[in-house]
Amino acid sequence: MSYVELHCHSTFSLLDGAAHPEHLVARAVELGMPALALTDHEDLGGAVRFSEAAEAAGLKGIIGTELTLEIPAPAARCNLHAPSPPTHIVLLAQNREGYGNLCSLITRARMDHPRGRPRISLDTLAQHATGLYALTGCRRGWVPRLLARGEIAAAQNAAATLSDIFGKRLAIECWDHSLPEER
Repeated sequence: MSYVELHCHSTFSLLDGAAHPEHLVARAVELGMPALALTDHEDLGGAVRFSEAAEAAGLKGIIGTELTLEIPAPAARCNLHAPSPPTHIVLLAQNREGYGNLCSLITRARMDHPRGRPRISLDTLAQHATGLYALTGCRRGWVPRLLARGEIAAAQNAAATLSDIFGKRLAIECWDHSLPEER
């Protein structure tokens, strides 16, 4: 079985990715990967360069993004909901409809919030989930963040909520960069 990186940032993810999309494709080919996903933050700016390089190299290029997700949390003393700290979710386009939904989500994230702070709600995510495959995200993802705080039941509920939205098109991300918060 071949390894495929499904959560990869390029220079289009400021302060989080260092390689140009073409270099990522070349390295994936060098490592013998059959595919690679480009998942820059809140952006598809490198998608064309990535797709063209992947096609030229004979690599299956998967287009995606890592979006900031607002999760409602119960307010301290009332029945209203206030946003908790934003989390991350990785979304991969499975087909043309998924790519369209990815574009819609990025647009909504930018249009509905102040400049420089794009984010989507769970409701918006659910409305545009068709054709998308979801990963629970990095250590700033909803499920991983709860697990890191030892809130196992809350993490299970978060995973169940995402499963309600994506069904079998959801994967729990696992990584080990030797960081304490990832254990």
